[in-house]
Amino acid sequence: MAELETVEIAIIIAILAITLIIGFLNRKNGENAGRAKASLLTITVSIVVTFSSSIAMMGVPSEYWKHGPRYCIIGLTYIPVALVVCKYFIPRFCGHGFESSFEVLTSRFDKNTSKLAISIYLFQCSIYLGVTLYAPAQALVAILPSAGLITILSVLFLICIVTTALGGMKAVLVTDLFYGCVMIFGQSWILVSGFREAFTNRTEYKFPEYSYDVQNFTLYSIWDSGIGGFFMCLYLYGVNQASIQRYLSAPSVSDAKKSIIFTMLALTLVLLIGVGFGALIEMEYPKSSGLPEGVKKADQLMIFFIFENYGNGLFRGLFVGCMISAALSTASSIIAVISSTVHLDLLEKKSRKFGRLEITGRVVSVITGIFCYILALIIAHSGNSMIKLAMTNFGVCGGPILGLYSIAFFTNHGKKSAQLGTLFSLIITSILGYLPVFKIETGIPFLFLSSIGFITVLLVSSTVDFFFPSSKRESELEEKTSLKSDCQIVF
Repeated sequence: MAELETVEIAIIIAILAITLIIGFLNRKNGENAGRAKASLLTITVSIVVTFSSSIAMMGVPSEYWKHGPRYCIIGLTYIPVALVVCKYFIPRFCGHGFESSFEVLTSRFDKNTSKLAISIYLFQCSIYLGVTLYAPAQALVAILPSAGLITILSVLFLICIVTTALGGMKAVLVTDLFYGCVMIFGQSWILVSGFREAFTNRTEYKFPEYSYDVQNFTLYSIWDSGIGGFFMCLYLYGVNQASIQRYLSAPSVSDAKKSIIFTMLALTLVLLIGVGFGALIEMEYPKSSGLPEGVKKADQLMIFFIFENYGNGLFRGLFVGCMISAALSTASSIIAVISSTVHLDLLEKKSRKFGRLEITGRVVSVITGIFCYILALIIAHSGNSMIKLAMTNFGVCGGPILGLYSIAFFTNHGKKSAQLGTLFSLIITSILGYLPVFKIETGIPFLFLSSIGFITVLLVSSTVDFFFPSSKRESELEEKTSLKSDCQIVF
């Protein structure tokens, strides 16, 4: 594979430098761990790049290459998710003076229930952050073998930690806007050029045949992508703190609702770009012929394709820049979210001292980055695909959290039943989700995990509340903010 040229190195250095400059210019906001006012465009782009990371950029084309266009089925859930989030979730978070999603649980139940959700969420974020930066590091090793995985991971994490610790949430939102522009325009330009080149030089190409069986429950079927994908996206964009933090930064509830609509439209574009690259890779390296020589994992196909087929250093440099932007955008956002969650919800906006160390927002950002760096090194040896690791993580943790918020919003269940339902659900999803990661197959596609976790919370909580009804209903939230609605479901 070709080594990096001067123009490619220049693009990479420019992106990293701009990131650090943005963090430095917003250094006065470094301790601002909570929400920061932002425009509709900034919020939309920030949400998109937070979840459309390098995992999607590198993983979607490889999943298309392995499984065909049925991976696109998950895109059919985007609009229904947006409608549900607009109608039933955003009005319950925004406009009530909350600074985080977990304050809702504290008001509805108590601090222990909130801390339970925080613990699950922090675990999910830590794993996701490790996977996010491992993805581009693994790809860059293929073109920078002399640098090594540890060196590349170290540089990426250092950039994220410095930017987030210096500039806080304000810097994260600004860098997300910059990264989003680089990713969308860069990938679109490369994709269009790739298809033009492919159809110009090829006189004939026969697309492989793909068969679908509605009764088949295999990976990326209509069932797991449609049902499981819906609940996974509902968690990500309906109750996930990273999304809620953006909605709370919107000028109004109306703008928050608009942001989720535009987000889903942008995600559809991102999905189509990934599928387009997957089609190009299939044309160049048919699956029937196996992985090309020099590629150890399907997740490396994307960067291998770019460096083998694009002689123009500008295109290759732009792609590497897009990949790094995708990784840094997600990583800095997650570090900021973890920092705000710990600082606002666990430390309750106070600085705590442990010996001579004062735990502030900046310190939390640094500690978070170091911890997730260690996790990334562990993930590097797991041997699983990036998409599988990310979606399994979302399902294991997201299903129980989504169920807990649904209990809070749509039922009169007490805190004990909600807590037991969440814990039992987490145990079930952990067993079903993490056993396959360690090569112990359960036969259940990982996309089903979110729906399984959600349903388990409702069933267990309803059962406990039926047999052991709480003596005092926690109604403070509904009286304070009128979060209950006519759609209330009572089990």
